[in-house]
Amino acid sequence: MISTISLAKEKAFIPEWTAIGKATFNNGINLPMYGISVENPMDVGVLNDFSDCHKVSKTCTFAFSIPDAQKDQLQLVEIPDTGVTLVPREWREVYAGVGVDGSTSFVFYSQKDRKNLSTSQLAHYNAGACVGCAYGAAAQYFDNAIRLAKENDFLIEPRPKGLHLIKVNAKKVIFSRAVNATMEMNGVAYFDPDSDEPYSVTTVTLPKTERALASTLLNFSARK
Repeated sequence: MISTISLAKEKAFIPEWTAIGKATFNNGINLPMYGISVENPMDVGVLNDFSDCHKVSKTCTFAFSIPDAQKDQLQLVEIPDTGVTLVPREWREVYAGVGVDGSTSFVFYSQKDRKNLSTSQLAHYNAGACVGCAYGAAAQYFDNAIRLAKENDFLIEPRPKGLHLIKVNAKKVIFSRAVNATMEMNGVAYFDPDSDEPYSVTTVTLPKTERALASTLLNFSARK
């Protein structure tokens, strides 16, 4: 996730958290819902316009089930121009950014990991309309992205060592790799060169003992 972390870490802006109600899921579980502000890429104030669903009933409903054992571990967070994501409740540290080309990125992590972003984290990157960025980053997971990047002389990000890759369909892969003896990264990536936004990827890095939590976070991201 070099693209996500490097892009996010360049942001000096500190997002503000706003409580915007609750999120209700299929199995009746409610989670606290927050919105976080991000810098406006046009250098005009900040982006802090959140979903309308909470404005009347204070509740936003999602067609997704939260495991009962995890209901006290999670929160829902909305980022303008990016969407909503499930995040462990104690993770209040975040880097987030929106680019003029429509690219978006964020990295959530816990306070105790503030100085070490290689530990537990939830990261997302969408290349927006930047075709070169999309082809180069997607080359880590998609063979056709490697071909397209070479044909257009774009820089290619190398495939990580130890990557276990499963092709779901022509446009979607899931993957995992060990970070160290106790930590594991799991992710889902999408690549469609014919789309206006060709590439996006979400990864969750957690201890191997927390695979159930990682699965919930990624399944919510991949629910579309």
